[in-house]
Amino acid sequence: MGAVTYDEGKWPLLRVVMPGAINDAELDAHHSKLSQYIHRGQMMGMVVDSRQMPPLTPEARKRTSEFIKTHSNVAKDNVAAIGLVHASAIQTHVLTAILWIVKPPVLIKVFNNVDSAEEWVNEKLSARKV
Repeated sequence: MGAVTYDEGKWPLLRVVMPGAINDAELDAHHSKLSQYIHRGQMMGMVVDSRQMPPLTPEARKRTSEFIKTHSNVAKDNVAAIGLVHASAIQTHVLTAILWIVKPPVLIKVFNNVDSAEEWVNEKLSARKV
C-alpha cells in the first residue's frame, strides 16, 4: 500500500496527500494522526489531496464515519475548514451533493485542484482567527 503524507510547512494549513491505496491499518493510523492535529487546540485548516486514491471500501467509509462522529465536537472548535481535492468530476459532484445533505461539523468543500482548495481554506482560516 502507500503512506499518507502530512505537510505542516504552511501551518496552520495542513496538507494531507492520500496514497493510491490504503488498507484498514493504514487508515486507522491516518485517523490517529489527524486526531493528534485536531487535539492540538490550535485553529487549523486542512487540504486533503485524494486525487490518487480510489473510492473507499464500505468498511473504510464506516471507519471514517465513526472517526468523524467521535471527533466532531473538538473539530468544530479547532478546524476552520477542510478542502477535499479529487480528480474525478463525478466523485467531486457526488461528494458535493452528500455535503449538501449531511451537515458536517466543519466547513468542507470539494475541489478539483489543490491551489483552489488552499485559497478557500486559507480564507476560512483567516476568518476564524479574528
